[in-house]
Amino acid sequence: MSGGIPIRLVRIDGTLIELMATDFASDVDRGVSGQALWFTGSSRFAFDTNTNAATIIINGIITDDDKVPNTTTQTKAKATIDFSRSMESSDSDGFEDYDTAYLYTRQKVDGILISTAATAAADSVHAIRLTDAAGINHDIYAIQGSSPAGAYSSGRGSFVIFHASTGPYTNTQVATAFKQAVEALPGTPFAAALKTSTLSGVANTVVEITQTTAGSDGNTYSPYIGTEINHSAGVHDMVPTHTNFTGGGTTEGVIGGGKSAGDKVMDLYSIANNSNDPGIGSLSAFPLAAAQVLFGGQGLASGQDSEGMDGWDITSGDYIIGIQIPFDSMINASASQQYKSVNFFMPTGNFFFPHNKMSDSALDASTTFDEKAIGRNYTGIKGTIQKITFTKFAGEPVYGFNLIFAPIDWIV
Repeated sequence: MSGGIPIRLVRIDGTLIELMATDFASDVDRGVSGQALWFTGSSRFAFDTNTNAATIIINGIITDDDKVPNTTTQTKAKATIDFSRSMESSDSDGFEDYDTAYLYTRQKVDGILISTAATAAADSVHAIRLTDAAGINHDIYAIQGSSPAGAYSSGRGSFVIFHASTGPYTNTQVATAFKQAVEALPGTPFAAALKTSTLSGVANTVVEITQTTAGSDGNTYSPYIGTEINHSAGVHDMVPTHTNFTGGGTTEGVIGGGKSAGDKVMDLYSIANNSNDPGIGSLSAFPLAAAQVLFGGQGLASGQDSEGMDGWDITSGDYIIGIQIPFDSMINASASQQYKSVNFFMPTGNFFFPHNKMSDSALDASTTFDEKAIGRNYTGIKGTIQKITFTKFAGEPVYGFNLIFAPIDWIV
């Protein structure tokens, strides 16, 4: 435990399961074995393919909660859209710049529809679609017009006025306009706030969208951002980097809230034996080509949620998709602190470079776990339970456990 924050397992619906750990071990086996060569005086030779095996082993105890009323509270799901970086790959930080100049040179670009205010409401192609906790879709359009710049409500959702004559808008201006459009949606199903991009470091270029309705129903497979292919140029339109709505659920999760040690063991034992959902969230990180094979060349239809995919249910699944392990950091602490509690992360994938694999990239331990599709993830370690063993201390309301967690990026 660091700063009063325990190790937490993360379910696919965003619920956290707190563990009272007595110790844990992180094991990495790089699989490198030296082989002596003939006629070289036993000089050693080896191949290192950087294909490593890793496990996290946690030992701990499970005890009764205090006999108090269960005061669990609902949390609201959140999503982000980063208007400073696109989903296209880059050799610099893993992403291309999101070029807002396209808004003025192409009819429909970057997943954003450019049309007149008169035709936007009737157009069947949406720009950015958000699905609320009730399963209702809300579309946001970008409109090229002469009306005062700003966000306006319409019958189909909302739209933003851009002025082509003023020249390209900055990434911050586009993000600000989109935030206003979210706030202008009929019925106010979402709240929005501007954040600094963790990819580019540019302030006010990320729009953080929060479901108005709390609970796991807010964990929807959106934002959905439409893309087109410019056949004349032979290139794909870029879309801004984004994360789906996650984090909706309860603050205490399935462990806690006046439960006995036996209650807690039964909960974990059930999840380990029969986990509901082999990870639609984890699948979002799976390479597109593999995903197309799995779904017979089909992706998710616009606005389709996980209910329509063979019973998968991201809003109520209990599959373990990650773990958050806090540690005390000095390099991330402020001048008035000796330590700051941050989470361990696992820098796998091609998006990490030496300078961003170090401890100074770790995030606050209270950060919401993010099942990031691609790129660098500092919010925790993706994976699932490989094995868990429970032991009962005779005559005492206390159980011990040994949990082996397998870090895995893509689970199907």
